[in-house]
Amino acid sequence: KKNEIYLFRGGNGREYLNDLHALDCDTYTWRQVQTRGEAPQQRANHSSAVLEETNELFIFGGWNGRERLNDIHILDTETGVWTRPRIGGELPYPRAGMTLTALRGRLFLFGGSGTSSKCFNDLQILDRKEMAWLNVTQIKNSSVTSGGAASQHSQHGDSSQSGQTDGDSN
Repeated sequence: KKNEIYLFRGGNGREYLNDLHALDCDTYTWRQVQTRGEAPQQRANHSSAVLEETNELFIFGGWNGRERLNDIHILDTETGVWTRPRIGGELPYPRAGMTLTALRGRLFLFGGSGTSSKCFNDLQILDRKEMAWLNVTQIKNSSVTSGGAASQHSQHGDSSQSGQTDGDSN
């Protein structure tokens, strides 16, 4: 529905979850969204974004309690049906704690943490029309990638910085 904020829950402190809720921005009331299809597995520290042009909610990656993920699930917000599409291009490394932004038919994935607490400093771009990750050139030693929050893209950036982890030993 229009004018709603979707929340795909990751966990409650005791277990990983995969339920979906929506906040009506006019009435400020919550509802649990009933869905069909192949729902994402339970996870935390994933990212999500709604692509307005297609009325689709995208869920990417996260942590399922055993491993980091790099899968994509799409919910058609008009029909309530989940799908797990085939995605072309080079997949981003599995990660948790990243950002995902939808803009002009594309999804922009930035950062996150991988195995052995590796922190990514890369931007990956998913083109919805092509349903493929784009090949984006890495930017080295640039002011774009060297401070604060960035919204530029580099393919599989190599950052040796330590940082946020999600409590796992990977």
